[in-house]
Amino acid sequence: MHLKIFKRAAILAGVSAVALSGVLLGSSQAHALTVLGTDAGAVSLSPASGSTSTTPTFSSTEGCPTGYQGSATLYINDPEGGGWDQLANTINGAGAAFSGTFNNALSLELEVFPDLAGTTAEIFVQCASDSSGLGSTENVMDTFITFSADGTTYTTSSTFP
Repeated sequence: MHLKIFKRAAILAGVSAVALSGVLLGSSQAHALTVLGTDAGAVSLSPASGSTSTTPTFSSTEGCPTGYQGSATLYINDPEGGGWDQLANTINGAGAAFSGTFNNALSLELEVFPDLAGTTAEIFVQCASDSSGLGSTENVMDTFITFSADGTTYTTSSTFP
């Protein structure tokens, strides 16, 4: 009888050790970037590469889709699951191609999401049916930005590298 209890305890301890090692190993693995935009390369930054102390401008090659032309907002998507951060003021009336300037230097994004250093993130446009980003929304145009390991420079690409 005691042998059966000992065997069960040993099995449970083994299962617990395997589960715990999976949790510990899983926490050190990199997260995959969930791409939110549907039209790669339809938004671009200027300059396309350079120092993160730069405050880039952006432009789209098209307007927002029908039903979502009330406004457009540019975001960066943290690949580690930290969320999104708005990069520029919302543009009202986004039925045609649009452009604007970031509110801050890219280095601020590395303060908001320190995990961006050495990774690639998505910059995407969220179109909304109403002005000021209100109403129904749809994530569309995007581009990708890769930060150097030390966070001092960036490069962009219309496709995920």
